[in-house]
Amino acid sequence: MQPYTIILDSDFSELWRYNIVVMCSVLRDGQEVEFLKHSSEIAPVGAELKEMPRGYNANRRVKLRTQEATALTLYIYVMPHTLPMTTDVAEAKPFEMVIEVLHGAEQAYRKLWRRFYDTIAIAARENPKCRQTHMPKRFWGCMTEFDEGNLPEALPPSARG
Repeated sequence: MQPYTIILDSDFSELWRYNIVVMCSVLRDGQEVEFLKHSSEIAPVGAELKEMPRGYNANRRVKLRTQEATALTLYIYVMPHTLPMTTDVAEAKPFEMVIEVLHGAEQAYRKLWRRFYDTIAIAARENPKCRQTHMPKRFWGCMTEFDEGNLPEALPPSARG
């Protein structure tokens, strides 16, 4: 039995118009042993903000870690508190939200890879342009080397998911 790690991430430029609520029922052998709730609220529903709030972090990331479990039930709510810029569905931008659920060996392998990567890295020789010739920026957001907020400064928000 291992704990679960749940990560939600998006680089949608207008995500500030939405509140995110994640609830998770954690099960061990069919019995609920824990119920987690995480809210990432920007404003109350109906606030009708005219612009992005000051200090808003455009790369909103939600991360939850459960206790040891055999299963979980996950509820994710993305609720608008401010209406979109347009009421025409054809003009409304769809957006992507990356949801990762890690369990057991996957977490252990990611930690081992990060430790290896950090051990062999030579900070004085870091060269993002050279790195891009071997691995384009658009793939950096999916790489374990850059997990946990370790994304290079040069990475654009569109590659963070």
